[in-house]
Amino acid sequence: MTRPTFSIVLEADHPRCDRFLANTFSDFSRTQWEATIKEGVIRLNGEVMTKTSTSLVMGDHLEGFEPHAPQDLGHVEPQDLPLTILYEDDSILVINKEPDRVVHPGPGHPDGTILNAFLGHIHAQACPMPAASSAEDIDDEDMEQPLLGLVHRLDRFTSGCLCLTKTREAQLSLQQQFKQRTVKKFYLALVRLNKRMPHVQQWLVDQPIARDRRYRLRMTVQAGGRPSQTRFTLIKSSNGVGLMLCELLTGRTHQIRAHLAHANMPLLGDPLYAGPSEWKNDQRDQTLIPHPMLHAWSLGIVHPKDQRPLTFWAELHPGFISIMAQLGLTPDPDFLTKGPEAR
Repeated sequence: MTRPTFSIVLEADHPRCDRFLANTFSDFSRTQWEATIKEGVIRLNGEVMTKTSTSLVMGDHLEGFEPHAPQDLGHVEPQDLPLTILYEDDSILVINKEPDRVVHPGPGHPDGTILNAFLGHIHAQACPMPAASSAEDIDDEDMEQPLLGLVHRLDRFTSGCLCLTKTREAQLSLQQQFKQRTVKKFYLALVRLNKRMPHVQQWLVDQPIARDRRYRLRMTVQAGGRPSQTRFTLIKSSNGVGLMLCELLTGRTHQIRAHLAHANMPLLGDPLYAGPSEWKNDQRDQTLIPHPMLHAWSLGIVHPKDQRPLTFWAELHPGFISIMAQLGLTPDPDFLTKGPEAR
């Protein structure tokens, strides 16, 4: 099997190469990237780079091989790990996922994931884990044979509502709801605004998405991709950045990130999609943004057993609230209490 390669041009300065790669290509851990750099298979502006702490500047060109991925992840073991539970019964468990927490095992993250914690919480036995080579290529609408409990996923740095199922019947029911696009999904995002769209308050992006032909871990808008729709509403803006409400009408991998990048409004802290990792206001006060600022705020489903309509809300995590405040994007109190469908 050919080892995958990557090539990326930096949109901003970054103090360390290993951290930049781990944040940009979050399927792999910083430790894996450190080992790959030391292999001598990564080039910076055409020169082999072996120092993991090398600093990077805007315009630098990084290219080379991705870290080695394991062929088989074996079994997912139950672990006693904390979960922030929003709702639970004998069919489903809904949690408020923290940022920087991986949903299921994969390259660089063999355990310590949400799925490990879920199995520990319900006192389940270890379950087989398929090879990870194609796991991230599956959209939520196409999870025909998902892992025990999983019916949808959130990216590593995305926080908020995540629903897991305790029975096969519940899993099949939720799968159908995602496939039929009856699940209501609203996200909050902090973005860099597009100066060419200063007065646009709401719009629909109806553009197909496919995997980037050059950067394997990134999705882009391109002809022949899978139909994808996201509705965006600008809630508040300040100094060139904005708080955006995003309604997912389909469920593609990286859909919000790809559609925002297509509109030249990338998520703050998302270097994979050219989102800045720091921001300065008019007074030149600097705000550091450690990861993509995306929160799965609300999830609406039909209960798989008794058919009750259920809507769950996930409070924003402290880090998101802090950065939102530093950027002058804290919304009116009524907005967070009334919910997205009141807009």
